[in-house]
Amino acid sequence: MDALTIALQGISVVGGRVIVVDATNERAAAFYEKHGGFIRVPGNELRLLRKAADIAVSLRLRWP
Repeated sequence: MDALTIALQGISVVGGRVIVVDATNERAAAFYEKHGGFIRVPGNELRLLRKAADIAVSLRLRWP
């Protein structure tokens, strides 16, 4: 099980709409954009987010 699946399980229990990632550097941020579909938060280029529902669809997980 990967980190995004675990995060989605937590969101389904306690609630939430997005997953936020604080990348450690530019290379990591670029990885999340390219491979994870995350988008950067304006004003904080190392913080990225993606809607939980979109992540669930991309992982082919059932989502509420």
